Amino acid sequence: MSDGAKTFSDALAASLAGYRGAPCIEFEGRWYSGDDVIAYVDAINEALRDAGVAEGASVGVVARNRPPHAAAVVGLLAAGRWVSMIYSFQSPESIARDVEQLAPAAVVADREDWTEPVIAAARRAGTAGIAIDLRPSAVEVVPGLEQTGRNHGGDGSAGLRVLTSGTTGPPKRHEIPAEVLEHTVFSVSGGTATADDPPELMYWPLGGIGGVCQLITGAYIGKRIALLEKFSVSEWVRVVSTYGIRRSGLQPAAVRMLLDADLPRDALASLEYVVSASGPLDPETRDAFEERYGVPVLLAYGATEFAGSVCTWTPDLYREFGAAKRSSSGRALPDTDVRILDPDTGAELPTGEQGVLAA
Repeated sequence: MSDGAKTFSDALAASLAGYRGAPCIEFEGRWYSGDDVIAYVDAINEALRDAGVAEGASVGVVARNRPPHAAAVVGLLAAGRWVSMIYSFQSPESIARDVEQLAPAAVVADREDWTEPVIAAARRAGTAGIAIDLRPSAVEVVPGLEQTGRNHGGDGSAGLRVLTSGTTGPPKRHEIPAEVLEHTVFSVSGGTATADDPPELMYWPLGGIGGVCQLITGAYIGKRIALLEKFSVSEWVRVVSTYGIRRSGLQPAAVRMLLDADLPRDALASLEYVVSASGPLDPETRDAFEERYGVPVLLAYGATEFAGSVCTWTPDLYREFGAAKRSSSGRALPDTDVRILDPDTGAELPTGEQGVLAA
């Protein structure tokens, strides 16, 4: 494994092991300990070995926002593998098509996602199948997919293959090397988060960069993680108020939903700020949210290709420029250089000119 990938994977593995019997992931009001999560990780790794999957070989994950799936992603990265994320919120035929096109050594998916089309696709691709479940807790080989037909090892690298948003065409699977994931952690935490902070509130879909950012940040730092299967106002507010969440990322649609809910102001009293990302937030909604709840909305700009945010507001910037620069995406993060390039020549353009953003 490359030095950068090994450093990240080793640090993630050590952090995961450090939870031990302490709370690690809260899901539907119940805490799962570090030992519970490690049990899933160990069982998945054992199933991969029994299926003949070589060390470092690529594994696909049909990702759902559930503890076994979170354990699978973190555990596979900690083991130094490439992990290809597959959206679960699509038809069985679409999942099957992804499996056949990716043809990884193995696929880890919820028991409910091992439908006949997916099993048939995995069989054609020579892909071993691992079924996971939360209730009852289980990790088991899918009948008929006990052995991989793709016994290839890794090339010494590791990381994530995540689908882009598809805003400029069909989604494409983008490779993010493990060493770049340290930027992902920094872009979410700002470099100041600690294991003793309130839980990392994770509700963005795990199959995309937003959910992966939240999961990896919490696990890498050793924080507790409050995991929602999907966003709902009631569950999000429960977690914020129960655990005294001080910051949270929100998509523009979630900001709108919280505003429309017309919650008591003290329901969000613990929040110091929220970060709006994943798309533009109209100024009227932002202003109304801040007026209703007294919580600053900090904008951030990033992309799957950047492995997270590259520009963002901070509380200090908000206090200094919040009233005067309402449409700004903030400043580049301290670990990031941004340039505007001529799309034809690649030459750097002066301030005020339009071009391609390079980070």
